[in-house]
Amino acid sequence: MVGALQFLIAGLAGGFLRRLFGGGWKEVPLLSSRGVQTVLMVAGMGLCLGLDMSNIALGIPILLWLQFQFWSRGHGCCFDLGRGGEPDSKTVERYKERWYHYPLDWLYSKIGAKPYDFCYDFLYMLLRYSCPMLLVALILRDPMWLLVGLPIANIYAFCWSLFELSPWVANVLPSPFNRSTALAEFFSGFWVFGWLTLCSIPS
Repeated sequence: MVGALQFLIAGLAGGFLRRLFGGGWKEVPLLSSRGVQTVLMVAGMGLCLGLDMSNIALGIPILLWLQFQFWSRGHGCCFDLGRGGEPDSKTVERYKERWYHYPLDWLYSKIGAKPYDFCYDFLYMLLRYSCPMLLVALILRDPMWLLVGLPIANIYAFCWSLFELSPWVANVLPSPFNRSTALAEFFSGFWVFGWLTLCSIPS
């Protein structure tokens, strides 16, 4: 029961923090500062992980990795999950900034399919959020860390479908959450911060 409550509280806090980091409440001057957002995100994840003096030496590099590799590196090229039509040259360049496109381009060439559709973007996002956590899982020898990023692509896919198939949802949610990507940011933060309460960093 205590663990479930910790997950819920951390998840709710993380959902709001992730939405803030994604541009929510930018009309509030202090909260629109990227520096303030970054400090809040890192501090929040540190609290979820229960960092103390016994594990802070390993914990701080992991927190920075989470913030700057997991959260801060954009996913703008694939976040619409194939709904943007044929990408322009600048968007294609953004796909190619990461190595994730290599296995996907190879797969699509083998099956003779046109890239940048739903499956391409879904798999790209799956790699985008899973691979950074693979390194942490290997270093800590703890597979729990893999589940930090694995659900993110599914969350975005669900939120896109939710708003497309039930458009009334946009009318009942408050403005910081009444778009598909905004709600996906909240759920992503909820999952990650909640799951971090179940992960551990050794002393």
